[in-house]
Amino acid sequence: MENSYDFDLQKLLNIEKLNVRKLAKDKPNLFAKDYFKLLVRFIEEGKSIPEILKKISSMNTEERDLKNIAFIKVLLKDIGQDSFSSVIDEIISLVRKGQDRDAIQPAEKLLEEYLGLYEMILKARKPETSIRKFLSALIDEVDHKK
Repeated sequence: MENSYDFDLQKLLNIEKLNVRKLAKDKPNLFAKDYFKLLVRFIEEGKSIPEILKKISSMNTEERDLKNIAFIKVLLKDIGQDSFSSVIDEIISLVRKGQDRDAIQPAEKLLEEYLGLYEMILKARKPETSIRKFLSALIDEVDHKK
C-alpha cells in the first residue's frame, strides 16, 4: 500500500484540521494526484513524529528530532494543515533554548492532535487493489520520466 495514491476525497474534505478547499484555492495548479502524493509522503514521513514528541516530553531530544519535526511542519502546510505550525515552532524554540521542561505541555497537546489527524488521513486512504497497484506503479514510472 506504500505507493497507493487513492484517497476518498469526501473524507478528506470532512477533516476539519485539513483545509483542502483553501489549499485548492491558493494553489490552483495543484492536481489531485499531486496532493495525494503529498498525503502519502506525510503518512510515510509522519510515522516518526509521535516518537519524537514523546522524546520531547521526556526531555530526551536530539537535533535531528527537531529537524524532522520542522520538515513535517512544512509537509503539514503543503497538505493544508496550518494550525500546528506555531506550536511546532514554539516547541523547537523552547528545546533549542534549553527550556525542555517548558516544551513538555505543548508537545503532549500536539501529540494528541497530531495522532487524530494522522488517523483520519489514514482512514481516508482507499484500500489498494491489484489494479490500483498497477496504476500507482504506472504513475510513478511516468513521473520519473519527466
